[in-house]
Amino acid sequence: MLYSRRYCIYALAGHTSTIRCIKVLHNRPVAVSGSRDSTVRVWDIQHGRQLRVLAGHTDSVRALDVCGNKLVSGRLVVESPPLSFKSLI
Repeated sequence: MLYSRRYCIYALAGHTSTIRCIKVLHNRPVAVSGSRDSTVRVWDIQHGRQLRVLAGHTDSVRALDVCGNKLVSGRLVVESPPLSFKSLI
């Protein structure tokens, strides 16, 4: 849902499961959301409508970021035992 002060302006309907991540683009009326339904959706938050559905993930989308007109999305995989990191310097 998109709010202004105390009032709901739009309910952005489309995902069929829990939204796991969302990013509102700086200086643009666009938001991008990732969900447990394995999709990424692009929203026009000025008019409250869905612009695109990006399918292709086989599992929950838990992370996303936008750089210019490019979108990166994925999910976090935690290995057991934890990975060890070494300094490159």
